[in-house]
Amino acid sequence: MKNTSRSPFFLKRRSFLKGLGMIAVGTSLFGPLLNQVYAQSCFDSADIPRRFVIVMQGNGIETHNFLSDAAKSARNADANHASSLVVDDLTGSSSNAMRSIQGADGELDLTPHALAAVNFSSKIAGGSHTTEFKALSCSKGRQETFDNWLARTLHKDQPFASLKFGVTESKESKLQYNISVSDSGRNLPIIVNPTDAHSTLFGSIAAGSGGKEFALQSELLDFASKDVKAALDGFSGSSQERLKLESYLLSLEELKVQQERLITSSDCLAELASSQGIDPNDGSILNAEHPLDRLRAQFKLGTAALLGNMTSVLVLTNSVGWSFGHTKYSSLSSIFAQDPDFEGTIPWRHGVAHRDPAAAPAEICQQVLDRVIEVQVEEVTKLARTLASVPEGNGTMLDHTVILFMSDNGDVHHSSAANWPMLLLGGSAIGLKTGGRTLFTPKLGNASNQRVSHIFNTLATLAKPDLDVDSWQWGGEPDKYERRGVVSEMLT
Repeated sequence: MKNTSRSPFFLKRRSFLKGLGMIAVGTSLFGPLLNQVYAQSCFDSADIPRRFVIVMQGNGIETHNFLSDAAKSARNADANHASSLVVDDLTGSSSNAMRSIQGADGELDLTPHALAAVNFSSKIAGGSHTTEFKALSCSKGRQETFDNWLARTLHKDQPFASLKFGVTESKESKLQYNISVSDSGRNLPIIVNPTDAHSTLFGSIAAGSGGKEFALQSELLDFASKDVKAALDGFSGSSQERLKLESYLLSLEELKVQQERLITSSDCLAELASSQGIDPNDGSILNAEHPLDRLRAQFKLGTAALLGNMTSVLVLTNSVGWSFGHTKYSSLSSIFAQDPDFEGTIPWRHGVAHRDPAAAPAEICQQVLDRVIEVQVEEVTKLARTLASVPEGNGTMLDHTVILFMSDNGDVHHSSAANWPMLLLGGSAIGLKTGGRTLFTPKLGNASNQRVSHIFNTLATLAKPDLDVDSWQWGGEPDKYERRGVVSEMLT
């Protein structure tokens, strides 16, 4: 018999989602009506999950996208600063990406909740066009990536330890495997088809073929588990082969638990779909033609997953790894059309990033590259504002969620890995210090330069407050002392 008991997580989140259901369809989740609908805490303070969202752009984020005019001036005035440089200005800029942090009229200004980090290096990862999984492992060889460590550390009774949604160049693609690695060294999949991501979240409550597929998966898991158990009962082979069977059985049992948790949270999922205007029975409309439109759909699904407490770790990727090269930003045709010689053929990102005249004039290529970052910051801020609209404990969901936007290779198309610009939002209730600031660590070559691994060390202390940062370190730099410690300017 299936265990149908519900955890306090789901009961309290469900009561909140019922409150959302009182708001008319189409009403903004971050409107003033929300606090009238539900002004209480969803969780007791001891129950509130710590959440992390990692948004990753493939093939570089140029530094100027994250810099205010004041930050640029301060950097230029003291280019070789020997200690950390903090500029108390993040959004006073002509950058459209920074404008979306401030928000339009009536939107929450997220400036106090945001921080830009610049000049953090990761030479061990390699740079170039992409470092693939090394961006999150800070290693030269195959090692666990930080998202997986977070998932192992934070997972409690949610259906998913982590969710990984993204896009590549093709709407027909299903999975991508080159960014996330488990603690056992196994590549972990990113779901790059929004229809499949939708099924992952809502298949357990879907009618028609989606529901039947979920039921079939459950039956197959039951059958496979029984089959492996029978094989183990009569197994007479080597201990190594037995260990393989036992590991396989453990994986099957973990998947069965995930299915059980999805079933027991069915009411919560139904209310979540209703509150977010998502059809739980059909996600095909989400698999849009244009990559950036598919990315918007993945953000929508990821936001829903966080609201429903489906996971504490969410990864969202845009053409990471080698998929960047053949990505065509077809939804940005109006920018390309500024070229008087444009004939309607959208060039690949690789040519655009090279400012190849055969792709488009250099100034148009720059507009396209900047717009790709702007779109993602817009989606990040939309996610952040939604979380900020949800009361939780003595604050909001955003206060208990850290959002990190970074690239998989650093700052430019052919990166030297000397500078990995990052944008962080949220997390004030769990110790992240943002405050609308820009933080420059001294450039690589200076003895005080800090690494990307130091940022992960810092975030690790937010995920696990009892972590001994003097003996624990993230990454694979050969000198352990070099990668030990936290970025003190990022902590309250």
